[in-house]
Amino acid sequence: MTGFTAGSDDAEIAAVTNDVLGHFGGKQASATPADVAAPRR
Repeated sequence: MTGFTAGSDDAEIAAVTNDVLGHFGGKQASATPADVAAPRR
């Protein structure tokens, strides 16, 4: 399976993360672009 993170910036990934956690996790998520950037280094 091809990765999708190479074509997405940190803000886009944070937005998707927040949406998925809010939809399936049942709570408000607060991932920021900085949260995404740290493990991508």
